[in-house]
Amino acid sequence: MVTIKIDERTKAGKVLLHLIELYSESQKGIEIVEPVTKVKQNKKIPNTQTRKTIEETDKGIGLTKTKSHEDLMEKLFS
Repeated sequence: MVTIKIDERTKAGKVLLHLIELYSESQKGIEIVEPVTKVKQNKKIPNTQTRKTIEETDKGIGLTKTKSHEDLMEKLFS
């Protein structure tokens, strides 16, 4: 048994599923058991440094508060 996950929302997925259906009608031994319509999307997990920076920002650590653009530029270049 072979399991193939096909994203039916894409053109290639629709074409591939159609070809499999056509082939399975004419050939014995091929059976479509359950069409899967939901495709799990890979969630990108931030690396350790990014997670640490996000946590610090949420706590207010490392934030630079300024009153104007000029003040920000002065603090950045000092």
